[in-house]
Amino acid sequence: MNNGPVTQTYIAPEVLGAYAALKRSAEIARQIAFLTGTDVVVVQEGRILRESGSESYDLRSERPTSNVRPLTRPLR
Repeated sequence: MNNGPVTQTYIAPEVLGAYAALKRSAEIARQIAFLTGTDVVVVQEGRILRESGSESYDLRSERPTSNVRPLTRPLR
């Protein structure tokens, strides 16, 4: 039984690498916002939202673990 042609989706390695880099940079931006007490602007479901740095970084527990090392708080 043949239900039609089988199609395979090809995603270029460059696109996959760019997506991973964007995820890493978002994680670092959230860490910096947490350390400096600034806000993070994100888009969720087509809406622009502003989250405080502490809220944004606290949501990290819901995300899968990443390979980004935590930043250290600068001493003053």
